[in-house]
Amino acid sequence: MTTREILMIALASVLAYLIGCISTAILLSKGVVKKDVRSMGSGNAGSTNMLRSFGWMYGLLTFAGDCLKGVLAVLLGQWLAGNMGGAFAGVFVVLGHCFPVFFKFKGGKGIATTIGVMLVVKAVVIIPIVAAGVLIIAITRYVSLGAIAGCLMAVAATWLAMPENLPMCIMISVAVVIDIFSHRANILRLIRGQERKLHAGKNPKKQDSAPPRDKEA
Repeated sequence: MTTREILMIALASVLAYLIGCISTAILLSKGVVKKDVRSMGSGNAGSTNMLRSFGWMYGLLTFAGDCLKGVLAVLLGQWLAGNMGGAFAGVFVVLGHCFPVFFKFKGGKGIATTIGVMLVVKAVVIIPIVAAGVLIIAITRYVSLGAIAGCLMAVAATWLAMPENLPMCIMISVAVVIDIFSHRANILRLIRGQERKLHAGKNPKKQDSAPPRDKEA
């Protein structure tokens, strides 16, 4: 690998991290609703807390915006430094989303951004995985359970579908480790039977009925 290639990969990584640091949830909540989502619900700047705090429209908009970050970062990385640049960009955009330097390193949990990354890497793999995750959420009403299960399926499917593309397989695996680490409090609550369930309905206030707020959510 030449010095120029290393520098371009480094540039792709830095730019991807900065893209990840742009918080869709905070921009929408403070810019449109005029309330900071971090002061509501779980305190998390992600699509689930946006849904619970402000309703389905804001939850979906946040999910779409965070997903777009993953798409843009990988495309930029590939343009700057080919396959390796895209792989590094995929990891760093998820890092930026979960640990944004602009917001004291407290961001979302990375699921939507990882989905965006995989849409570029292997869309044919992530689409059925997302469908499976949504089905798990619909059956159990645990968003975190669907997200974690989807992450594990994504790793397995990536290695099975494209074992020849080692950088991308490793990148997806690392991104999923970051996502699961971000869900560590949710995992503990699932084990204890204390995780919030997602309830259908138009009143977002009902979404946070119990248990009490957890800043690590």
